[in-house]
Amino acid sequence: MSRPRTFLCLGAVTAGLTSCTLSFSAGSVNDSEFRAVWSPGWTAVNASAKPLKASAGKPGACDIGGEKNACFRAGQDMIAALSKLESNLATVQTPHEYAVASSTIQQGVRTGVKGLTDRNSAIMTRDNKLFTKGLNELQTSANLLAKGYGQFPEPTRPTPVPLGSSSSG
Repeated sequence: MSRPRTFLCLGAVTAGLTSCTLSFSAGSVNDSEFRAVWSPGWTAVNASAKPLKASAGKPGACDIGGEKNACFRAGQDMIAALSKLESNLATVQTPHEYAVASSTIQQGVRTGVKGLTDRNSAIMTRDNKLFTKGLNELQTSANLLAKGYGQFPEPTRPTPVPLGSSSSG
């Protein structure tokens, strides 16, 4: 949080000049409650997404060459983490400066849960169309999360970044 800055302004008035003092806080948002939920919530979501990322020549859990059981488990873990984040964010007041960003993020979270649910259902039923639908929903979710994060005022963006600003498998 930055300190309030004070500026002296001079304005012309028909009868003469007047002076006034304007004070504002650049980059200061009362968001401690919001951040107290955001930070551990996205930390948990990001951790649950790790098995989806390829590493050291090993495919991600849901990539070609990955294991269906690992993909399913990672999806279940992400659904739980995203659902908990969504319900916890609903218990705190969103600062008005974050309203648009938070709304977009929430839409991305809901779309992500839907995509993960569809993908997991497709794994259980071996439904390729539903799997593709889930992947498309996850891409839409990733786009919404990136867009929403970009809508936060830059000097006060909460951390961590949702899913490290990359798609979720």
